[in-house]
Amino acid sequence: MYHYIYDNFLSDKRQAKTLAELENRLTDLGIQGRVDRLHPFKSLREAIDEGLRRGTKTLVAVGNDETFKKILDVAAGMGVTVGYVPLAPESAFAELLGIPLGVAACDILAARLTEKLDVGRVNGQYFLAAVSFDAKNVKLECEGRFRLELVAGGRVSIMNIAAVERDAPEHVANPFDGLLEAVLEPAAAGPRPFRGRAVPSVLPIKRVVARSPEAFSLYSDGRELKSQNAEIDLAKEKLKVIIGKSRLFAAMAGGG
Repeated sequence: MYHYIYDNFLSDKRQAKTLAELENRLTDLGIQGRVDRLHPFKSLREAIDEGLRRGTKTLVAVGNDETFKKILDVAAGMGVTVGYVPLAPESAFAELLGIPLGVAACDILAARLTEKLDVGRVNGQYFLAAVSFDAKNVKLECEGRFRLELVAGGRVSIMNIAAVERDAPEHVANPFDGLLEAVLEPAAAGPRPFRGRAVPSVLPIKRVVARSPEAFSLYSDGRELKSQNAEIDLAKEKLKVIIGKSRLFAAMAGGG
């Protein structure tokens, strides 16, 4: 059974036409199902747990990247297949997963091409794409065995697939290999008008702790977190996701 989680912003009357088209298309494809709407007075976990008791096999986030992130936070490790219908003008997750924007995403759901992807965690919270942060005054303890620091500053991206922030490295990691990839991009040297981007180094890892004398900002799948000691590791769980043929990691071997 399909269980669709609608984000709260879709209750706006201006979304009524889009939702009607979406629901008609789901019906045409024979994949209509249970619908729950996010709102401040309803627990997402309770809604998902109830759906599982009623036989949910596929959980679909309908909304924007924040909707998908909320579903990921709860559903990773539950054994359900996760789908996504992006109804925002832009979506980093849609690009990563090869899903078209809008009602066209229904056809991806119906085709049901799936992969089991690695999932990362930062301080216990799941991420699918990457965690990125400014490296200034941050020391990295890798695998509990060695330490790294970008003395002149720069940027660090701990990737499961790829960083989603603007100006992020164009590196794409393998989300099937049981590893994360630390992409270390030192600050470029030279006078500011003539600076290019430094060549990044890539380090395969399973666990890293980022420590700083003061709390610093990290961006987990684009969402800002604050921490002084951030533990980033590969989760034991995998996430079964419905994907499109144009997914960013299409050239990499998957586990099916």
